[in-house]
Amino acid sequence: MTVPVSVYNYARFNPFDPSTMFANFVSINSESACLCECYNNTLCMTATYSAINQTCSLYSVQLNEGQLQVQLQLQARRHRLSQRLVTTSCTGQGVGSLLSVSGSIGWTYYSHNYTATVLAPVLQFAVQGGPAAETVYLDDVSVVAISQPTIQLLNNPSFEMSTSSPIDWVMWCTSSCVGSNDGGQITTSGCHNNSGNNCYTSHCQTGFNFLGQSFSAVVGTVYKISFWYYKTGGGAGKLYVDIE
Repeated sequence: MTVPVSVYNYARFNPFDPSTMFANFVSINSESACLCECYNNTLCMTATYSAINQTCSLYSVQLNEGQLQVQLQLQARRHRLSQRLVTTSCTGQGVGSLLSVSGSIGWTYYSHNYTATVLAPVLQFAVQGGPAAETVYLDDVSVVAISQPTIQLLNNPSFEMSTSSPIDWVMWCTSSCVGSNDGGQITTSGCHNNSGNNCYTSHCQTGFNFLGQSFSAVVGTVYKISFWYYKTGGGAGKLYVDIE
């Protein structure tokens, strides 16, 4: 059976009622696959597909109950974002706007309500300095809209899809860490209980090691950012967390 579909390229649907987005699929590798998800769900009236993030969002309302936002500027900005993640200066200038940690601390839960000011914010973790014994662990990272707490906006948030390096996350400035076994990696040892088998760990004796991921956001919407962290050793090494 043929089903007529209207496709609007380089645009995003923003419903007047954000709660009408009832599903957000990740690892969707084509627009056709997103359309199939919508077709197979009787609630779906509108779908938005992002080829950059490979996400598919389904809505229970038609276009007249929201607005189409042109995405040409977003695509250009995201291209610049990718370049910035790769070429950013390996310094600590401006880091730690959400959290700054030094000294030894056991597994600790952190959460923060963030009001989006851009369409593709980047959640960023940075590890700086300290001897090899000063190691940072991260686990169970999460970003959800306050109005839709069951829809996870990060890919691979708890690192369970990873083996040696964090899949769907970007690491940069690792080359500034020249100590033995420096840099970020995935481990199954010492991770937070009840968060699966894997977690991310990093130390960087001589520089900064960054880990980040962007997510789709609606400007003005409030999002809950949360994660578990753990740091061994003394106060020379530091963990910084930012949202950009």
